[in-house]
Amino acid sequence: QAHEKASTPPMSMRADVGGRTMPMSLGFPPGSLSGPWVATTMLGKRVGHSKLMQTWSSEALLQPVHEFDCIVIVDLEATCDEGSNPKVTQGAQEIIEFPWILVDLKAPGGPAICDRQQRYVRPVMNKTLTPFCRGLTGISQSDVDKAPELKDVVDAFAEYMRALTMQGKTCALLADGEWDFKVLLQSEAKRKNLSVPSYFRSFF
Repeated sequence: QAHEKASTPPMSMRADVGGRTMPMSLGFPPGSLSGPWVATTMLGKRVGHSKLMQTWSSEALLQPVHEFDCIVIVDLEATCDEGSNPKVTQGAQEIIEFPWILVDLKAPGGPAICDRQQRYVRPVMNKTLTPFCRGLTGISQSDVDKAPELKDVVDAFAEYMRALTMQGKTCALLADGEWDFKVLLQSEAKRKNLSVPSYFRSFF
């Protein structure tokens, strides 16, 4: 899948984390926060769930400049195929994995991962994963066959975010590039007539 490139923060807002240039400030004016907001950063093409956990455990994040209590990092995976006559085209891709990690930016010892959630999603248009998709994502057919559909997973995530807000937490939502939320999630939601929270349409 081809990800759109996220805009690169100015030098004063970047720091090297595990060989990657990561944003240390998400550019929100003080006092502007009310509930979850969305920011994006390129964590690298096809970064896995475990790799995200390793990246955000880096000591380079001990001195970030931020206005948030926590960060929720999401890395969506979707149905896909390769070749000149693919069984799954970009316009028909469906989300098959929706994992997230909660990073507490105000933990006593510095930013720390305090929760990890993983949700598989059952596709309905192309129910059988292609060999290319299984090899690329590491997701098996049995993983998605027993999973809920996208609406249920989005609802579960929204409830998770509401719970953080009810606790008085301010959150930034980070993704593996704008493509995950701006293209993949929005296009699938439109095709299936699903309502998604507004913060998935807010990018900085």
